[in-house]
Amino acid sequence: LGDLLTARAQKAPLLLVMDEAHTLDLEVGRALLNAGQQARGRHPFLLVLAGTPGIEGHLNAMGASFWSRAWTRRIGRLDEVGTEEALRRPFEAAGVRVDEAALAEMVHLSHGYPFFVQLLGREAWAHAAPPNGPGAVVPATMERARPRFEHWKRDYCRQRYLELEDKDLLAAGCAVAEAFAETPALDTASLRRAIGAAVPNPPPSEISVAQRALTDLGFIWGTSPDPGWEPGIPSLLDYVREHAPIT
Repeated sequence: LGDLLTARAQKAPLLLVMDEAHTLDLEVGRALLNAGQQARGRHPFLLVLAGTPGIEGHLNAMGASFWSRAWTRRIGRLDEVGTEEALRRPFEAAGVRVDEAALAEMVHLSHGYPFFVQLLGREAWAHAAPPNGPGAVVPATMERARPRFEHWKRDYCRQRYLELEDKDLLAAGCAVAEAFAETPALDTASLRRAIGAAVPNPPPSEISVAQRALTDLGFIWGTSPDPGWEPGIPSLLDYVREHAPIT
């Protein structure tokens, strides 16, 4: 693989972008990292890996320690301005006007979570862009787009809920969701107390395992630069609180 990448980068600068890198088989990932290191030492080659917050631990498990010297960017949820831009600009590029009230509703509904931003933008586009729409996103557009978006969102949250259940993390996830109901962010000590409250007298190692697992699933995200925590998807935490069995 290193020889192939080197030969390709010899012809022209090469950029290799891979999403879902947190799911890479460890042996495959190790081979890719080492081959990329070999290629970039000789020719213009850049490897970009994207994934959920658990990607850092997954890359560490590959044993290619040089990756830790790479440039790392934690993305997380978009802020309000970033969400507005992500929604507005594609419409305006196509000549579709975006009403400020409709934009504010889209920002609120999506919580800045990139996947929900995409889903909501798609549904709004279907009702706003020509030839099927009036060429503008207005509150009436959102009335038509919202039901299908809410359907997709509930289905997504249900899948993630079942994932928590399958990994025996539902109790910890529910406790964390209840803690975040009171505040938009938690420090590490508060987060660990919330996880520990889910199981009577858990050993610290069990709390750490649950904390790592919830991070790997994107249920919670570490904030940067401060060592705090925030919900990965606020509406998912709402769903967990609503559907978790009462114990």
